[in-house]
Amino acid sequence: MTPEQLRAHIETLCPGARRWFVGYSGGMDSHVLLHMLMAIPDRPEIIAIHVDHGVQAHSVMWARHCAIVTSTFGIRLIRESLKLGSAASEALMRAERYLAFERHCRPGDVLLLAHHADDQAETVLLRLLRGSGARGLAAIPVTRPLGGATICRPLLGLRRDQLFSYATEHALKWMDDPSNNTPRFDRNYLRHQVFPLLESRWPGCVEAFSLSAALSRDASRLLDEFAEQDLKTLVDYNRFSEQRLAISAWEALSRERRVNTLRFWIESETNVRLNADMVDTIIRSIIYSRPDADARLALGRHELRRYRDHLYLLESIPVTQPDACRIEPDKAVKLGEAGHVCLHSAPDGIRCGSEYQIRFRDPGIRCKAAGRVTRTLKDWFQEYSIPPWRRHCVPLLFIDGELAAVADLFVCEGFVAGSQETALRLQWMPDD
Repeated sequence: MTPEQLRAHIETLCPGARRWFVGYSGGMDSHVLLHMLMAIPDRPEIIAIHVDHGVQAHSVMWARHCAIVTSTFGIRLIRESLKLGSAASEALMRAERYLAFERHCRPGDVLLLAHHADDQAETVLLRLLRGSGARGLAAIPVTRPLGGATICRPLLGLRRDQLFSYATEHALKWMDDPSNNTPRFDRNYLRHQVFPLLESRWPGCVEAFSLSAALSRDASRLLDEFAEQDLKTLVDYNRFSEQRLAISAWEALSRERRVNTLRFWIESETNVRLNADMVDTIIRSIIYSRPDADARLALGRHELRRYRDHLYLLESIPVTQPDACRIEPDKAVKLGEAGHVCLHSAPDGIRCGSEYQIRFRDPGIRCKAAGRVTRTLKDWFQEYSIPPWRRHCVPLLFIDGELAAVADLFVCEGFVAGSQETALRLQWMPDD
């Protein structure tokens, strides 16, 4: 691939990029990519990012090498120093590396990485050994989002030996990571022990693995399209703007579509990758939990909870109960994270009083809706399908010290305005 072909490839994959960031480790692959990019005339600004995971004692030498190379090219180098320790797993290093990349890339930027066809083949085989389905076997995507930026892997169609030929032809000097020969890492074991045997028997196996990844990606996209169609009838929002999935409608799907839809919904909203065991746990322990179990499952910054016939996908940040406050007719009051309330004039509704106050749940409060029986607030909240995690933020209107209305759900006995009386209505807007 010539620099001109590389530029055309990048612009096809990520048109209109503002800046080109390069994940630069100092090894052969990323050095080849950076060298090819520097040969492109009239290119966007190039910025290299070097991530030191803090795993190896000699990593300072790598950082110095990267600084020398980028200085020679006349481009900026961003250095990220992590302190993960020598026992860090491949998965942890990868996750922290991408978080470091995301800290610097902005919308409109492209992060160029030097993954190649051999990396793709290793990933496919690793996913096979973990029992992955179509989504997992799609392996390394050519492009994917990174926050508001885009990751692009323009060398994914090239073999490692092609990059080596380019490096030797241009007399490039790179750093060899000794940990690449450590067999305790699964990828290294495949690279040095397994793939030489596979290629001696099946010379085209790397290309075959890449083709399988491409076919799996097509199948995965088709599964996603099915899931998106199913979710149109399964997912909605309650009055708190909380996303929820209707369990009864979901159960009417085939087993395969249930699993596919559930996985797609959760992964697309949380960016948490689910394996088969996690999906099984969600179905068994959350969806089919006892009604009184209050089961929940944390997923990154989100959590899953079931309430009645819905599975809720919530942000993990709890909504705190606001303080009591006074309210005046025709003036809106902000209730912190619980939204706003407004007590406004209406042709019918709540009779007027002298003093108006908004309070919140008290375990000892019992009340009687107009024309109904006396019940606890918990019973009323259950009748009006207020989820347990929202009940402490339901505004209670007190008029002259007495409970007159529960949010905009109902007016209490004795506070319904007569036909000739001036009336008020409490409007609650919990979606802030």
